[in-house]
Amino acid sequence: MNRQSAFAVACAVSATTVLGVVASPAGALTLGEPIIVGEKKFTFTECFIVRGGNQNVSPGSCDDIGILPILGEHQGISIRSPFIAFDDSSIDVSLEYILEKADPDSDSLFTDAKLFFNGAFTGPGLTNVTETFFDADTDEVIGQFGVTNPPPDLMDPPLETVFPFGGDVPFSKHVAKVKVKKDIGLVAFEGAQANISIIDQTFKHKDVPEPGTVTGLLAIGSLSVGAMLKRHFGKKA
Repeated sequence: MNRQSAFAVACAVSATTVLGVVASPAGALTLGEPIIVGEKKFTFTECFIVRGGNQNVSPGSCDDIGILPILGEHQGISIRSPFIAFDDSSIDVSLEYILEKADPDSDSLFTDAKLFFNGAFTGPGLTNVTETFFDADTDEVIGQFGVTNPPPDLMDPPLETVFPFGGDVPFSKHVAKVKVKKDIGLVAFEGAQANISIIDQTFKHKDVPEPGTVTGLLAIGSLSVGAMLKRHFGKKA
């Protein structure tokens, strides 16, 4: 098995273990075409690729990027492609998509996001994923996140190592619709190679109780407190 094949196998096993991605072929990223995953709807609106250096990079176009659904307690999407830069080259992929509820009548709100990606390098290189979350209705920033893998001289062993990265991003407020701007960057210096093959994004949401339900709960609470006070002071009398 060559180095690139071994890397791809390791990445696939890692992501499936961590987030339980369904085992089905990835569909090509298509701008403006909704992707329904459980209770969530994703629509990609932008995709740009900038190449630098010797331009020994992948993917060649946005059509080479695949999208796979992630099912489970927190649904999401997995961005799949051989993101590669080697021998004094760099690539920057910018994506934008809208997340909203699949059922427009749902009262649930999105509360936070989780990111996972696998970065690897052989020789001096780096991989990076940064993202900004907006309230899609007001364009207000509600969260930001960025992770860069460690430089090779800080790792032991320093070569041919796969690193999973990620974390949780709590939103500053809970919203019904989220706009996500994601930037995927890879740099490989002379004689090196940098890789990413999996970028997973899941989102949490919570149901908002209807006004009548909240009022009823408050009323029950008031009656309970009143009954307790009546019993307390009744005993003293």
